Amino acid sequence: MNNKFDCNKLKLGKYIAFNRKLNGLSQEDFAYLVGISPRSISNIENGYHYPSLLISYKINKLLNISLLDYISDLNEEPLFLFNALYEKYLHYLEAHDFYKSKNLFKKIDLLRKHIPVDTIYYKRFLFALSWNYLINKDYKNCFDHLNIAYNLKLPKSKLSKHLNYKILLLRESVSPNLAKNSDEFKKISRKSIKILKKVLIELKCNQYLTMEYLYAILIIEIENLNNYYVKEIIENLLKLSLKFNRLDIYYQVIFYRGLYKNYKCSPSFYNDIDESLMNLYLTKNNTLFKHDIQFLNNINLIKTY
Repeated sequence: MNNKFDCNKLKLGKYIAFNRKLNGLSQEDFAYLVGISPRSISNIENGYHYPSLLISYKINKLLNISLLDYISDLNEEPLFLFNALYEKYLHYLEAHDFYKSKNLFKKIDLLRKHIPVDTIYYKRFLFALSWNYLINKDYKNCFDHLNIAYNLKLPKSKLSKHLNYKILLLRESVSPNLAKNSDEFKKISRKSIKILKKVLIELKCNQYLTMEYLYAILIIEIENLNNYYVKEIIENLLKLSLKFNRLDIYYQVIFYRGLYKNYKCSPSFYNDIDESLMNLYLTKNNTLFKHDIQFLNNINLIKTY
């Protein structure tokens, strides 16, 4: 049997497995949703079989990916390598491992000359580049490149639309940091929330992105506007973050729930803050842990706490 053919099956299987895990699905749950046995899913993910056309369609719908685009990439090695590095880059971002993200971006940047402009690959590159600027706290360049990426017109596809949602989410999360004074800061923050809430209406069938949009809104409301009327957002986020096994988001929302309880003068607020900080510390999520300690200090709660 052709070795390249076998290699492609394995790469495709790993790609499906990666996106399944990213969506917080076990093999058993995923098999049930696709309508085949867990053994069949295992065979696909381990490169023993290609999925049928019907199964591929179901996988595309469930994981919001395009297997056809991915198979096409296998025949274009630089672009295939770029996509592999890009998926790994997103994984590090979700884990808040910004040290590995910065190092990995150096490899992604080496492939820039192989990426054709006006393609989904270039849009992805601009998104990764924007994140790299953000990690380095260069908000201006981050915002400018997100605008370039968002305004890059491509043929309509589910993949491009999904990426535009992610770009818009990051842009509106970053834009308040560009404000020059307190009044402008609040004005831009409110505008960003308005844009994010408007998009939420379009995301009814995508609960994972809904979770990310709600999380961004919660952060802006509490940290930028000192608005603690967010009980419904907190409740929805706790459910969604558990569903998708995003424990980093779950425990950060627990932290915000503690702030909400403190605002409501509930004496048990410190239980939530304790639980959140302890989990972030034990899981070595230093980025969020340091951020939360600094935030408690900024609002003069750390002395009370």
